[in-house]
Amino acid sequence: MNWNQLQYVLTLAEEKSITRAAQKLYLTQPSLSLSLKSLEAELGTPLFTRGPEGLELTYAGGLFCAWAEETLASFGRLNDKLTDIVSGRRQLLRLGVSPHRGDLLLPAILSRFYRQFPNCEVHTIELSTTLLLRQLEEKQLDFIVDVPNPDTVTYCNELLLNVLRNRLYLTGAKYGCGIAECGACTVIKDGKSILSCMVMRLEFMKMHTAVMIFRA
Repeated sequence: MNWNQLQYVLTLAEEKSITRAAQKLYLTQPSLSLSLKSLEAELGTPLFTRGPEGLELTYAGGLFCAWAEETLASFGRLNDKLTDIVSGRRQLLRLGVSPHRGDLLLPAILSRFYRQFPNCEVHTIELSTTLLLRQLEEKQLDFIVDVPNPDTVTYCNELLLNVLRNRLYLTGAKYGCGIAECGACTVIKDGKSILSCMVMRLEFMKMHTAVMIFRA
């Protein structure tokens, strides 16, 4: 089975004729017939029967067509995403945060982030500070939001917000997130921009201390 055969069956179901389907697919009629027979042999069941108005789907054929439509549509969406990744329009940011901070900060931050970067994805993970730092060290995370880390040799702490003696930081890996600068973002040492522009505008963060941590 291949991608072409899915489209062949859908076209046959639409045209109800091997001749018309072959013309629409720019195939010869024997070639299309052979492909259909090969597919039916592989599936172990006929997909069409001949009725008074031409080809008619069998029960199995109807199920196959529904699956084929869904599969081709899913493949199309995947192909669009892969194209965006290759062109740089789609990026992935892996963000770690402690559970209590994640519940409070992330919903508002991510909502604003996705409005600004609709083609980017943020994968978040909530763990203890010890586990977050371990995953940051192993390059399983790009940044973590946490309290300032005293190990300034291994990590860099980037202050995001300082309000009423309370400080907000974001901790991230030095190799960055790869997202193009939005102009309002705080830029870390390697020139990559992050979510800090969203974070800095959230007034309810006043009671929290957090930093951007990335590897030195």
